[in-house]
Amino acid sequence: MLVLAVGMTLVEVVAALRNVYFATNTQLLWGLFSILLSAAWATADAKGRKFEAPFEFGFLVYVFWPIVLPWYLVATRGLDGLLMFFGFVLLLFGPWLTGLIVFVYSS
Repeated sequence: MLVLAVGMTLVEVVAALRNVYFATNTQLLWGLFSILLSAAWATADAKGRKFEAPFEFGFLVYVFWPIVLPWYLVATRGLDGLLMFFGFVLLLFGPWLTGLIVFVYSS
């Protein structure tokens, strides 16, 4: 996920420098893909930690991502899990935010 986020950030920066605008579908696809990856990671991590996850935990993480993922991370890692959640949020919004900053400062 980190490699994909760095790749998306580079694409956003190059597009911002060339004044090329992404279609909304590209941003939506990035958001969907990163949430799917984080849900898959949380499901695999819960199995690895032998966490007593509720029924269909992966689906719950996908649908209620902003609620279930921080709950899981805090339940398994304490306050470090909250910091980890902010890392996931940064991976989700980082490429867009970097592209926006480059666009504003380059125009």
